Amino acid sequence: MHSDDRIQTMIEVDRAIDFLNHHPALHRGGGGFFDNNFAFWISHVCSHGHHKEASERPEDKEVKIRQDDPRFEKFFDKYKDEGDDLDDPDCYILVPYREVYGCEWTHHRSLYVGEYMIVKWDGTDTDDILGYRDWSNYHGGREKAETFEDLLLKIEMDVKMNYGCCNGLNSLTKEELENHAKESRFIPNPSCEDDLPFHSMKLNPNYIDVSEGEINLRWWKWYETTEHYKNNWEGLRT
Repeated sequence: MHSDDRIQTMIEVDRAIDFLNHHPALHRGGGGFFDNNFAFWISHVCSHGHHKEASERPEDKEVKIRQDDPRFEKFFDKYKDEGDDLDDPDCYILVPYREVYGCEWTHHRSLYVGEYMIVKWDGTDTDDILGYRDWSNYHGGREKAETFEDLLLKIEMDVKMNYGCCNGLNSLTKEELENHAKESRFIPNPSCEDDLPFHSMKLNPNYIDVSEGEINLRWWKWYETTEHYKNNWEGLRT
């Protein structure tokens, strides 16, 4: 990658990280996207696209063949199980890799695989907004890419497409936005007797404070009207 392309990619990744850190579906009180809602690993793949677990030996690798695969009929009689139900569209058999391709599994390339969660505030006590027990996690999505940077960019696009191109500011009312434009969350505390920076400030009573939980629930109210929610929610929650 040329240096100019690399710089542009890093700018895009920086924007993606900022977006993911502030999306109300991904941001749980007390931490950002990488703290709570994201996991990634490196997947080793052969030239036929089959992943091998680190604990698997190449000679033991098996290939999952579903019944809509043209090869299913060829191997079914030999590798079927008693419980196989051909009326089940998800029915599959496991066939040794060597028998399918005539050789052992061989590493061809590595992919970054990332999964992210969406969160929902379940509590009612906003004073305990950092209490993780009051947040529920649900599967959000999974992406693959050949570099970590491309993985983050693909996740950003997936989130925008399925969960909206929004951040915490999108969830604030006009009154709240106007209030935040003129009022600070903290103001000087003249009664403080020490010179510690944190102690010398106090909450501004005129500031309209909107908790992370409230912002999250406002987002959920919108999300529940989308086609993605209607078509995928049962799968995400299990």
